[in-house]
Amino acid sequence: MQKRLKLISKLDSYGVLDSIEKLPEAPSSDQKKIIREFFIFLASKFV
Repeated sequence: MQKRLKLISKLDSYGVLDSIEKLPEAPSSDQKKIIREFFIFLASKFV
């Protein structure tokens, strides 16, 4: 859990999560959550 929070803050500092939020209307909020989780998962594989 601690590692996950670190990853989230790191992704946040790069502006990744913010850019997901700013995606056009096409992805619903559920889809944005999935995309966000996917990025966190990907990042965890590289750390």
